[in-house]
Amino acid sequence: MEAAFVALGASGEQGLLQLRLIDAAADAGVPFYLRLSALGARPDSLGYNQRAHAAIEAHQAARNVPGTQLRPSIFATSLLGIAESVRSIDGWPGGAPDGHQAFIDPADVAAVAAAVLARPPGRPAVLELTGPGLYAYPEVAALLSAELGRTITYHVLHEASFGADAERRRVPAADIELLISRDRAIQARELERLSPTVRDILGRDARSLATVLHDHRDVLITEPGASPATPASSDGRTSRLNSV
Repeated sequence: MEAAFVALGASGEQGLLQLRLIDAAADAGVPFYLRLSALGARPDSLGYNQRAHAAIEAHQAARNVPGTQLRPSIFATSLLGIAESVRSIDGWPGGAPDGHQAFIDPADVAAVAAAVLARPPGRPAVLELTGPGLYAYPEVAALLSAELGRTITYHVLHEASFGADAERRRVPAADIELLISRDRAIQARELERLSPTVRDILGRDARSLATVLHDHRDVLITEPGASPATPASSDGRTSRLNSV
């Protein structure tokens, strides 16, 4: 085996599996181990996910498994998780109104991973991957408003209120903890930075958040299983909107 690529979550069963895979790679002498981590991964992060990824990175270092950590910012497609709320109440709740993030298209992350695997020698131990622009959630709401043609609002809630609302919606406790801790990290501006890595490796700019939202517009306006909308385009013609 010349190289391995692992893209798994950092907590729960997936986190344990990551540790076992690193041990297996060490025992097998895998020469290059590419792993999907997270932007801001460090043991003192306010974000649970960042701390968990940092622990896995430390385990890889302790086992002397050579390779690269891909640290992408939050996936732009993660915003599709608020689609039901956007459809029903024209907005969504959260506790991070001020910190900015550089949302990245996961397709860009996959393209970088493929390029790194094609030429692994000499790659840095860490590659940070971000989209081309920084956005706070109210600014994301403004992008959604422009895309959907109606006002979308980011509703700021204190942690206790957010937790109570999430419990009412039967969100698992572990997911609530992860979401609240992520908002803490965002508010602390831990993720507020841009990286040229996508352009350096792919020779082009990372895709913008506005483009990704447009590509997945149907998900934001159409109930699952319903027929996608086909509104008129700006030149008066009817156009089929892109779906996932």
